[in-house]
Formats: sequence, C-alpha cells, structure tokens
Amino acid sequence: RSLSDPPSNTDTPAQAQPSPPTAAEATTSPPQARAPSSPTGSAPPVPPLPLPNAEPSSAPPPPPPRKPALARTAEPRAAVPGPQQPKPPPPKPNPPPSPATSDTPSADAKTVDVEAKDHAWGECRRGLRRACIALATQHERLEYWRAAAKARDEACRQGHRQSCLMAASHYVKAKDGTTARQRYEKLCDNRNGAACAELSVLFRRGIGGRQSGRTADAFLNRACQLGHQPSCR
Repeated sequence: RSLSDPPSNTDTPAQAQPSPPTAAEATTSPPQARAPSSPTGSAPPVPPLPLPNAEPSSAPPPPPPRKPALARTAEPRAAVPGPQQPKPPPPKPNPPPSPATSDTPSADAKTVDVEAKDHAWGECRRGLRRACIALATQHERLEYWRAAAKARDEACRQGHRQSCLMAASHYVKAKDGTTARQRYEKLCDNRNGAACAELSVLFRRGIGGRQSGRTADAFLNRACQLGHQPSCR
C-alpha cells in the first residue's frame, strides 16, 4: 500500500455512536451540546447549562427574623431613710378620783385651799367635830403631821377618843417626842391600854425623854392589865 492512498474504514477504529434518548429523557431534559473529543481520546468536563426560562434574581435575600426584645422590668429602688422624728410620749393615765365621804372633803392631793382650811378651822373651833375630823384627814393625806395632830387634838377635846390616840401618834411622826409622851401619859392614866403600850415603846427607845427599860416594862404590864392583848405576850 502506498502512503497516498486514503485509509480505509477497516484501518481506523470506529467511533462509538451515542444511544438514542428515551421518551422520558426527551421530555424532561433539554438536548446538550456534544463536546468535541480531545486528541487524547478522553472527554473534557462539561459545564452545567442553565435551566430554561431561569433568570437570575436581582432581589437581595430576606433578612433573618429578629428576636423579640425582652421587656425590662423596673427594679424597685430602696427607700432612702429620712430623718426619724421622735415618737410622742404616751399620755399619762388620769389618777382615779378618791372616794368622797362625809368626813373626807374632795380636795386636791397636793394643794390645800386656804379659804377652805380657815373655814374648816372655824367650824371645828365652834364645836363641829365632823369639821375637825375632815380637816385632820386632809392633812394626813398630805403628810402634814403637825397640822393633823392639832386637828386631832381639837376632835379629842370634843369627845372623839380615837382622835386622841391618833394625835399622839402624829406628834411622834412630826419629831415632837415630848408632846407625844404627854399625850400618851394622859391617855394611859385614863385607862387606855393601847396608850400605855405606846408609852412603853417611847421609854424603851428614849423618844421624847430619858430611856428606861424598867419604866418601859412597867407600862407594858399596865397595858396588859387594861386588856391590851398584844402587850401580854
């Protein structure tokens, strides 16, 4: 064979013919252009073709959804302490009224009305024993022992025997032991056993005069003989 003769079909390899597409592929996929074969015999990669009627979208993508903002709760503020005001003192309870009797006038506990006192003294000296007792009770409440003793002396002269013994006791409280001894001696001579017992105490302690235990025992025995039972122990 000469070099000028054209190669026959038997000398060149037969190219592979593509198989005809099926009916389903013909309807769904568009025809693709056949890529030219490379001289080395391997087919180059075929780039994907755009789908028909597909236009690139020029709209930007939608922004992601925002999370709802949480509502802030206002924190309670601590109260600022202001200047504390002093509490007012509680009201003082009113003292209960003293019961009024016929012998006890309703007078203030710390004030003696001068006019009422003079009026009571005038009635007491005119022989109204009830006025003397009321005046003495008023002074006793205020612990005016000398004035109370004088009022009891006046009631004693008007026949109130209990006021006689109380007058001597008030003179002892007024630090007038001499007058107290005189009042107790007079009552003891009048057979008052309680007065003899009190006179025994004055002699034993030396109140209003000399101290003598023998004289004190003698007055104590006399008080027992007059029926004063505490002196008989």
